[in-house]
Amino acid sequence: MAKRVGQTVWSKLWTNFTNALTREPQKVFVGSDSVGNRFYEYKGTRSARSNIRRGFEPTPGAEKPTLEWEAWLKGTRRFPPSEDEIAFNKQKQQTQLAEDAVTEKRAPKIGTTGKGAADIDRPKSYPKYDDLEINPGMCFTILMVSDLKYLHLFVVYEVSFQMPGLNKVLEGVLRFRKTVRGDLVKQFERIRDNPNPTAVFFTCMDSRMLPARFTQSQVGDMFVVRNSGNMIPHAANYGISGYEVSVTTEPAALELAVKRGHINHVIVCGHSDCKAINTLYNIHTCPKNFDPESPMDHWLRRHGYSSIKKLEQRLKSDPTSKLEFAAENPLLLNFTAVIDPDNKFNIEDKLSQINTLQQLVHISSHGFLLEFLEKRQVFLHAMWFDVYTGNITMLRRALNTYPNLASLTGIRGKSIYAKPKRFYKQVGVVDETDENGNTKYSVLLDKYKLKTQAGNVLKVDSEPLALAIAQEWDSQKEHINKPLMRLTGLTFTSVDNPLNETKESLTEKIMEYLDTDTLLYFASEPEKLVKLQHERWAPVLKWVNDAHGLDIRATDNIMDLPKITDVDRESVKRWLLAHNFWTLNGLQYGVEGAKSIIVTMALMGCRISAEEATELSRLEQIYQTKVWGNVEWSHDIEHQETCCRLAASLLFYHFTSSTDVLKQKTVSN
Repeated sequence: MAKRVGQTVWSKLWTNFTNALTREPQKVFVGSDSVGNRFYEYKGTRSARSNIRRGFEPTPGAEKPTLEWEAWLKGTRRFPPSEDEIAFNKQKQQTQLAEDAVTEKRAPKIGTTGKGAADIDRPKSYPKYDDLEINPGMCFTILMVSDLKYLHLFVVYEVSFQMPGLNKVLEGVLRFRKTVRGDLVKQFERIRDNPNPTAVFFTCMDSRMLPARFTQSQVGDMFVVRNSGNMIPHAANYGISGYEVSVTTEPAALELAVKRGHINHVIVCGHSDCKAINTLYNIHTCPKNFDPESPMDHWLRRHGYSSIKKLEQRLKSDPTSKLEFAAENPLLLNFTAVIDPDNKFNIEDKLSQINTLQQLVHISSHGFLLEFLEKRQVFLHAMWFDVYTGNITMLRRALNTYPNLASLTGIRGKSIYAKPKRFYKQVGVVDETDENGNTKYSVLLDKYKLKTQAGNVLKVDSEPLALAIAQEWDSQKEHINKPLMRLTGLTFTSVDNPLNETKESLTEKIMEYLDTDTLLYFASEPEKLVKLQHERWAPVLKWVNDAHGLDIRATDNIMDLPKITDVDRESVKRWLLAHNFWTLNGLQYGVEGAKSIIVTMALMGCRISAEEATELSRLEQIYQTKVWGNVEWSHDIEHQETCCRLAASLLFYHFTSSTDVLKQKTVSN
């Protein structure tokens, strides 16, 4: 009788299928601890979205696994711990406990007197530690008091309560409330219904990183996300349940910015001397320094592992060799980079640069970005900031490669930082008479008249102003640096009036600086600063009061406002309205630079020079830099910028306030 071959084949297929359903993965033992607990993992259970399955067989009556083994079981460490590592950590913990016990013994007992009083069964006071700034048990109260318009913050201190660090923060909050808050509230109002950020900026939480400062971004310009080491976890680090996605902020920030905020650019910015990156390199080179109880150590080692591997590759190869960075889908992200070919940076800074690039790969791994990256609606960028020189470098794409960290100012082409070349040889001033018989002056570039940004031919009433503008254009060398041509900019603004300003609107904007005037807020400490302010500020304030018939009085208490009566306000307002529209543009430019109407009035009245006005407006900062040190790339540049701004405002004010600047003399025989 013939066999039924087909039935036998289907029978075997069914048997294999059922066996596959019921088969258990292979259990592999990887080690045991000192009390006999055996630890194992299931071979072949790791996937792109989940960690390998692990477990242990407890010994009856034994203690629970150590912290090192628990970290391995949870998947927060890649390799099982060794006995030496466990013993080292245990010894370290015992040493710390012994040191704490010694400190506790040395701490004096408070509220006890007499022999054996410390043993009395009664509530004991907190021990006092001489090395602590604030002792346990001391309390303070924060009162939040609101009125119809403002929310004020008051701090009530207990007797002998001193918190210098918090004091500085709170004084800054109060100073903000009295100085720039008004301007920011107006910016909030303008973008409230239609915020339009164009980028999300991932950077480190290091206190030296000030993204808004070195990108010169304003309210509503970009999202900012900060964490330890400017890391964005790879999508493969999240389990199937999605638990880790819900407890980390970076994926949520990406989705909020890209899918809901409709931004076009994702920027990752690392920096030199990053403490987080230094820690990552330290625990890599010396695994015993890894603390199983440290959330930061787990965060850095887990999400910085790929960066460490890239660093090892870089150190083993030639400095000029290229490192490859590619996403799972190379069509989305695929580039090479040369890291520090001149070996100018230390190993930790090399790792920081590599880590910044690696985050672009991690970002591209998230599925919700796939559509935006494929359609070229979102672009990924990497920047790196040197905290010691202030240099900001950006990775420059060329033929799908990133050859090196290149300075932003070195990028040409369509960059907004590109400066146009000088296209003219000669500069002159020509006068002409209009239909009303008034003389107008224009600037000639070769044989062509200078035009404003809106395309209007530049015509001014003041010959000195025309000559000064001509001098600005003639002083340009190979390239035209428009931001430094301040008189030209002020004149263009006055001619085009892009914001449709009026004398009244400009006056109101200038008047907003009166209540927050720099010279009206004297410090209460330290004594040297107080003395300096009274020596430098008081005479200028007195001169302005005497010259304009005012009685404005400053305050030395940050909780109080300076005394400015309605009569004083009206007098300052009338003085402003007495000027023409062009002159008010110059005044506003100076007031915004000095953050002070008082300084600007003294400057325009020739009571002080532009350099003296700059020193007065930055007096407290100048004092602080003498105490704590000067950052050349920041403080010096800011000082020169303010001085140039005030000097341009002074010239523009006098050139436009009267056309009779040049006095003619009749020469008689």
